[in-house]
Amino acid sequence: MSSHHIILDNQEPALLVLDFHACSSEQLGQILEWSPTVIIPEHLFPEAQMKGIKIDILLGKEHQEESTMQMEFWALEKEKPLLDTLLPKLIEKAYNGLWIVGAFQYCTFFDTIIKQSFQIYRVSDGFVWKLSQGKVKKWFNAGQEIKSPQATIYFENEIPPIATTHFTLPKAGVLVLDSEQPFWWAEKL
Repeated sequence: MSSHHIILDNQEPALLVLDFHACSSEQLGQILEWSPTVIIPEHLFPEAQMKGIKIDILLGKEHQEESTMQMEFWALEKEKPLLDTLLPKLIEKAYNGLWIVGAFQYCTFFDTIIKQSFQIYRVSDGFVWKLSQGKVKKWFNAGQEIKSPQATIYFENEIPPIATTHFTLPKAGVLVLDSEQPFWWAEKL
């Protein structure tokens, strides 16, 4: 039985690939299935072509020849981190979020994004990271690996907080991650 997914523009987060090797081909394929807009920096364009990945937006410093390109070109500002240029454009175009595959330079725009309900996910080193603020409550199974270097973490209705930033859950239950500031947290893929 086959399934068909109809995804409207901007209904699902865009996908920014910064490193094709930050996750497995299977994991990348799953993200690509749900990402209607695929974005890469220009230095990865040859690798994307080799892999047969359709690119929607190419990021770079120099404008490419439009007639030979079947995608949009978004110019990066020379002195700004890539995400400081990209995220305002995605928000302006009514995207609701962004998947990032690979490591990136810190973005000064994170505090603003979190207040606009724009979701950011990052896939790196076998973990899915999510940018959050406030209290996050989520059910986790025993044995799941969790990371959160900035948040206070505890099982719901239990005190004291878990004292480490990277751990394997000893039991199943609702875990609470809490911080007044924006924070990253991750779970093993």
